[in-house]
Amino acid sequence: MLAFERSKWLDLKYVRSCMNLRSRLTLNTRSHKIGVAVASAAALTVASCLATLAVSAATATPKIAATSYFACLKSGVLTHVQTKTQSCAKGYTLATWSISGPTGATGPAGPAGANGATGLAGPAGATGPVGPAGATGPAGATGAAGTNGGQDCTKSASPAPGQNMFGCQFSTLSRSGPNFTAFSFAGVNAPFSVFHSANLAGVSFANSILTRSGFKDATLTGASFNGSFMPATDFSGNASIGVVADNSNVNMSSVYAVNSSFNGAVSYGIKSVWTGSNFSGSDFSGSQFLHTNLTNVDLTNSNMSRTQLGTVILTGANLQGSIWTGYTASTLTFSNTTCPDGTNSNNNSGTCIGHGM
Repeated sequence: MLAFERSKWLDLKYVRSCMNLRSRLTLNTRSHKIGVAVASAAALTVASCLATLAVSAATATPKIAATSYFACLKSGVLTHVQTKTQSCAKGYTLATWSISGPTGATGPAGPAGANGATGLAGPAGATGPVGPAGATGPAGATGAAGTNGGQDCTKSASPAPGQNMFGCQFSTLSRSGPNFTAFSFAGVNAPFSVFHSANLAGVSFANSILTRSGFKDATLTGASFNGSFMPATDFSGNASIGVVADNSNVNMSSVYAVNSSFNGAVSYGIKSVWTGSNFSGSDFSGSQFLHTNLTNVDLTNSNMSRTQLGTVILTGANLQGSIWTGYTASTLTFSNTTCPDGTNSNNNSGTCIGHGM
């Protein structure tokens, strides 16, 4: 408040100085008859004095609000100058002015500055966490049979039960070659082994593991596979699996040979036994079964199309879902047989003919 009051006192003092100057100039012009030009110059001198006051006030106290002045004007002379409004005496005119003028209009926006330089590349981010393990992929296809792996597959005597003969190759043994009738492969572990076209008449493979082994076009007269595990095994071609002679017929009882192939195979003989075996999903198309016992055999979903059956026992057999397109048959025995259409032969007048066959 002291600074403001002091500034206000200085302003009033300077205004009064300007007014005294105006009075002296007016008296001089009247006394000496200077004339209109000089009087005008005197008025300009007073105006300049007041303008200087305005600039001085604006630069001296920029933080103090602009002040309005009031005075009484008569014959070019200002009297009673003060900072609040007033009433002037008769013959005087109230004059008012401010130290600062009104705020000017906002200037136009300056031009946009140039783009700044590209900043430095930031540091590399931290390595993210390891993602979850992916789902297990599907199982791959079964590979081809491997080599013998150094195993002795050309023994001159029968291998011992449990002998590992994985992937052994016997396909080079022709039917006129070495005599295997004295051999026994009973109980051997011989998956993926190959006996194509070999003469295996009378040879025993009982209780052996023969998964995916091959006996295509082999002679198996009187051979025994009783109790063997041999899914997906190949007996296709013209394999001979029996002869019409007592005690010389193949034994295929109690074997597990699902999804195997007997396409074109021949089985005949009064003692050719296939009882209690599982051949579900296997292919018997074009094969022959003559004087064959298929009691309790599982032939579900197997392909029996174009088969020839004569004097075949199907007691307790399961034929559900099997295919019999183009087959021929004579003297078939049905008893408690599940027919291809799922019905029981006992409920079909003792037959499956006309029930999927």
